[in-house]
Amino acid sequence: MLLVEELRELPIFQNFQLIAGEGGLTREVVSATTLEYENVVDGFLAFHRGDFILTSLFFAREDANLVLHSFKALAERGVAAIAVKTSFYRELPEEAVRFADEKDLPLFLFGEDIFTEKIILAVGEMLEKRKSILYDEQILRDFLAGHSVEEISKYARKFLNISYNQYFIACLSPRYNSANAGTMLVRIICRTRDVVQDAQVRWVRYQNRLLMIYSFSGGSEADLRRVLARQMERLSENMAKYHCGLSESHSKSSDFDIALEQAFAAESVAELQQKDCLSYSDIGIYQYLLPLLKNRTAVAQYRRAIRTLQEYDGQYHSELLRTLRCYVKNQGKLSATAEEMYQHVNTIRYRLGRVRELVPTEPFYEQIYLIVQLYELENCENSRQNAKEEHIHE
Repeated sequence: MLLVEELRELPIFQNFQLIAGEGGLTREVVSATTLEYENVVDGFLAFHRGDFILTSLFFAREDANLVLHSFKALAERGVAAIAVKTSFYRELPEEAVRFADEKDLPLFLFGEDIFTEKIILAVGEMLEKRKSILYDEQILRDFLAGHSVEEISKYARKFLNISYNQYFIACLSPRYNSANAGTMLVRIICRTRDVVQDAQVRWVRYQNRLLMIYSFSGGSEADLRRVLARQMERLSENMAKYHCGLSESHSKSSDFDIALEQAFAAESVAELQQKDCLSYSDIGIYQYLLPLLKNRTAVAQYRRAIRTLQEYDGQYHSELLRTLRCYVKNQGKLSATAEEMYQHVNTIRYRLGRVRELVPTEPFYEQIYLIVQLYELENCENSRQNAKEEHIHE
């Protein structure tokens, strides 16, 4: 899906002036085409939903009423946007502009020095890039569904440069849950294909994440963070806008799925802990906790405990779950937990006693630690899934 607002990132659109319909910038564009006099005569039947209309309004040069008439007809056809070349109209009739605004139909003006043919070519190239991005993403989605070692190696060769004997994967996600996160990542991916001419690097979008797959000769790149920073700098991208996770270095293409999971895991923990960048080796016990989220038995067990606490809290307003989260955050220290929650130590001790009664488990702290950490991780993953759903419906 290509959105009107994404086209504004193209160099040729930099001098386009949006004068109405800002609410429709998330409309989907499927093609770019011109509006001529013949189309008016034929009743605008040549246009379809998703068309980005380019016109000089030549047919309306002597009758301004035809501007509003054409806009209404195009809106009826479901076009994505209208861009008017200022050959005959430096300013559009007020009623036509107002109509576009009311219908959330993006309306642009562009100068006579911009050739319509070049705009159509630029939009066409952008659409082709989007198809390529979606194709790569679909391959990754299929790949992560699980495959044999032979199939993994086959998939890996699509993304790795076999001239090098090692690789690592960096996973980045936007620091904010924005409805425009998907759009931002697409813009970056498109830019990588124009800016980064490097056989070592492959950029791929996966859902609301950005993956950098870097192939290199063994021993030539020791500082993986520096590699990533250099590549982002080449894209004029600010690393501070992302959470980042780095896989370990790998030499076997059959380990490609492991490298992906490591990068995803490190990025998830970076987001959970609000860290800029973490390597897989940095995430400690989360190396073992994250796989538990794929274990149905473990997930069912921890959810049962959480549900018991939530139901009790809902009935008695006791904040047992919040207390446990704070208790684990403070590494099981009663005084630190009490201080953070502005409660007496005895109050914290009493609440923990109630937890022991409601969720009998031994050893207590170790089990509670697992339950709370799985809860935090799943909350983080749910937030990511919500962002993904927003992206899908953009």
